Amino acid sequence: MTQGQSASILMEKHQRLYQSQQGSPLSPILFLLYTATLYEALAPQAGLLVVGFAADTNLMVFGKETTSNCRRLEAAWEVCERWARTRGMEFAPQKSELMHFSRAHKADLQSVRLGPATVAPVESARFLGIWLDRKLRWRRHLRQVQQKLKTQQFALTKLAASTWGCSLARAREVYTKVIRSLIAYGASAFHTPSKNNKPRGIARDLATAQSRCLRVVAGAYRATPIRSLETETYVPPIDLYLNKRLADFEERLERTGKADLIRTACAAIATQLRRRPGPRRGRPRRRVEDLPPHQDSGTTKAQWARRWAGSTLATDEALERDWKARWERLYSKAIAERFWRDDEPADRPSFNGKALEKHAGLKKHESSLLVQIRTGKIGLKAFLFDRKVPEVNTPRCCCGYARETVAHLALMCPDTAEARVQLRSALQPNPMQDSLDFRKATESNDTAALLVRWVLGLGRLREYRLAVKLENGDDDGEDQDRMDGIDIEESEGSG
Repeated sequence: MTQGQSASILMEKHQRLYQSQQGSPLSPILFLLYTATLYEALAPQAGLLVVGFAADTNLMVFGKETTSNCRRLEAAWEVCERWARTRGMEFAPQKSELMHFSRAHKADLQSVRLGPATVAPVESARFLGIWLDRKLRWRRHLRQVQQKLKTQQFALTKLAASTWGCSLARAREVYTKVIRSLIAYGASAFHTPSKNNKPRGIARDLATAQSRCLRVVAGAYRATPIRSLETETYVPPIDLYLNKRLADFEERLERTGKADLIRTACAAIATQLRRRPGPRRGRPRRRVEDLPPHQDSGTTKAQWARRWAGSTLATDEALERDWKARWERLYSKAIAERFWRDDEPADRPSFNGKALEKHAGLKKHESSLLVQIRTGKIGLKAFLFDRKVPEVNTPRCCCGYARETVAHLALMCPDTAEARVQLRSALQPNPMQDSLDFRKATESNDTAALLVRWVLGLGRLREYRLAVKLENGDDDGEDQDRMDGIDIEESEGSG
């Protein structure tokens, strides 16, 4: 819509009959049959769209001027009142909401008269759990989602932390089934498909919310790249997941035949809004079915969905394809921008669903440590020095030969030579000899569990000492180790 065009919607609520029938499984069916005649009575109203759901009836009109839209809504309301009086029904005008959709800079303040009540327009309103604003920018919906996320993210942090709580698999399940479902609800309406592999619209803000949750799930440091969090927890980027949700929705519309109905309605609205007053000269008027799709119509997203998945790929496969391509691009960029040390493990992931298998049987603190080992973001001197932690004055190991990393401790540090013999014996017949063997050891469940428990046994990671003592049934020094853990967390925050 241009600044001179507008659409107005009136959200009405039935009261008496529906409330008296609630509780019966037949209630929704009987109610729809009972109110079917209302929609038949409203059908002759020109320029009116009626959308009903349960006890709510939504009247939408569109035109060049808001004043004419309000008059049409008042006329439709009179039809509703006449219908209600003859059938023992009652509407609640005090619960109705009016919204003028327009791209005009200033909001239109024209109200409608519904019987004895006057309904003033609002800036935003909720429809089936989705918040609409008058410019359809979805900022109000984003704020509502972020408000709910505060509670759910807080609950997630109480269920899992880096050194205690439910396992990584359980924490991931809580996120994907509860929190991500909240984020993705209504994606078919608010999501704009990604272009140039970058999130668009409110997906940019939702990506930040997902990264916070994945850091809790994985027990990772804030410095861990988001691409590593996504691959280690096997959770795709949120904008690609929203692409999948949108494509699934469009496919369902096509399968059920509702897509044609939506396209016809959008074309009819676009035609009327484009129509110019006065007689037409030249070419004859084209039929609605022959008009090209408007850029704001549902046809655009349907065409994108067909191109995105194609005729041979399922939406899950299309998601994995785009995820791989994005990860390879980001990984190549990271390699080009900085020197990649041989003693740091590569975070090249597997996209076949096996990313979680290496965490099978591991407790939360063990899974957190494995993620930190695989990403190189771990509480040893090399990482802490790079993050400018005040207490760490050098990245070198106590032996003085090299940077203190897990690979250095497991392959060449003289201070861990005796413990390293035990590790190599446990890893037989494939003992670690070089950095390539070390990277492979972090990819298999059997070898990864041995490596993690070996690192925990060294006692160099203060934040894990309490978890190790509790696992071994030793509570001595618990208070001191709790303080050690607090020091690490404070250092991480200061970094």
